[in-house]
Amino acid sequence: LVSRVSSRRQLRLAVLLSAIAVAPVAATVEWVFGDGDLLMSAVWAFVGALIAGLISLGLVSFFETAFGITTSLGLLDLLDRNHPALRLIEEQAPGTFNHAMLVGALAGRAARAIDADPLLAQAAAWYHDLGKVTLPQYFVENQFGEANIHDRLAPAMSALVIKSHVKDGVEIAEEYGLPREIIDVIQQHHGTALVAFFYQRAKQLEKETKQNGTARN
Repeated sequence: LVSRVSSRRQLRLAVLLSAIAVAPVAATVEWVFGDGDLLMSAVWAFVGALIAGLISLGLVSFFETAFGITTSLGLLDLLDRNHPALRLIEEQAPGTFNHAMLVGALAGRAARAIDADPLLAQAAAWYHDLGKVTLPQYFVENQFGEANIHDRLAPAMSALVIKSHVKDGVEIAEEYGLPREIIDVIQQHHGTALVAFFYQRAKQLEKETKQNGTARN
């Protein structure tokens, strides 16, 4: 009941449904094996399940920390817009923040469509570009009509800056105590491919340099 919740309301509903499911089971067990009051057995089972659910909601964060487990509650906390790491992105790199919100919405819908975990997909999308807060002006979504800094940089330097946001993102995520699953996404979200735009630009500049040298000769 709790494996695919996407809000605290659904989590509370899961606790209620589990309590409702336990009541007839308790009554059946009492009918088969006992000689007591079936109704009271069902009532106490319902009440006990509710209390157990409420206690578990209070303790789950401690178990998450102790055993390094990411639960639905932990993911819901990450999706709180007041989370310090999210506020850092919003303040330092507002363009990246808007990009992350859009990607998160798409990722959550895609996860639901294939029966994956929508909370994990959305949370990972919200934090995947966390490293851009270090040098936000080097990423086009944060330039807001200003001249592109990369026009003045060598392609190798531009590629180095672009790739650095992955390493920076992992370090910042660890500082804020983000779950391992989120850190893995930050680390892997660009895969192992070339930074193709700057690779092609470097090839073009090399070609132009050779052509200019040949023309002078």
